[in-house]
Amino acid sequence: MSFRTLGQDVVYGFRLLLKGPAFAVAGILTIAIGVGGTTGIFSIVNSVLLQPLPYKNADRLLGLTETDRERNLVGIQVSFTKLQRLQQSAHTLEPVAGYFPTIVSFKTGALPEQVQAA
Repeated sequence: MSFRTLGQDVVYGFRLLLKGPAFAVAGILTIAIGVGGTTGIFSIVNSVLLQPLPYKNADRLLGLTETDRERNLVGIQVSFTKLQRLQQSAHTLEPVAGYFPTIVSFKTGALPEQVQAA
């Protein structure tokens, strides 16, 4: 394909867009929404899944849970009391920290809203 043919194709495309401006606007908006959505999703995935955690030696972080074999429960949160005992007695671990997920309710308008917090 030569540059002359490419130039003729571009001119022909612009003529068609000028004949149907509603179609042109719809196409341009569709492309803009697609590019914007893709960029937004990539930004979220990149920051949450692809980038390493912003901690020194992030590969050494671990999560602690408990297991109750009598009731066949796995992945129970470690209680605050046990976490404090672990902080005081752990000699093989570096500093121990914890977080506890909870749901907080607050009222902004007519109805209260629930938000997950830690």
